[in-house]
Amino acid sequence: TADGRVKVMDFGLAKVVDAGKGPLTGSGAVLGTAPYMSPEQADGQSAKLDRRSDVYQLGAILYELLCGHPPYEGGGSVEIILRILSGETPTPPRQWDPAIDEEAQQICLTAMAQDPDRRYPSAGELAADCARWEAGQPPEA
Repeated sequence: TADGRVKVMDFGLAKVVDAGKGPLTGSGAVLGTAPYMSPEQADGQSAKLDRRSDVYQLGAILYELLCGHPPYEGGGSVEIILRILSGETPTPPRQWDPAIDEEAQQICLTAMAQDPDRRYPSAGELAADCARWEAGQPPEA
């Protein structure tokens, strides 16, 4: 924005969460931009996609903001998806740039944890930890 604020406008995909509605895409369909896919998304586990998948994607955006490039690079989409599915985790941001704050790195890597149960439960909780960090308070990550 004009005042320097970043806003995420669209992840490009949506999932119907109303139990009375059917899925919009076929079960097991893998859709999305590979470097930003959560492991459960890359694996086509549409039933397991929830807020924590969005948290992963926000973590991937944070990773790119910290490092200047996406968390997974090199190769095509299929190769990146295979790396994600193999359990490969992105290079920690501080390995790219030691000047990156350790707590910012921890927030990012918590958001991008392979196991959804180890991520922030919601984007609001990720935002709250970022606000704590920005205010000079220790994050919960």
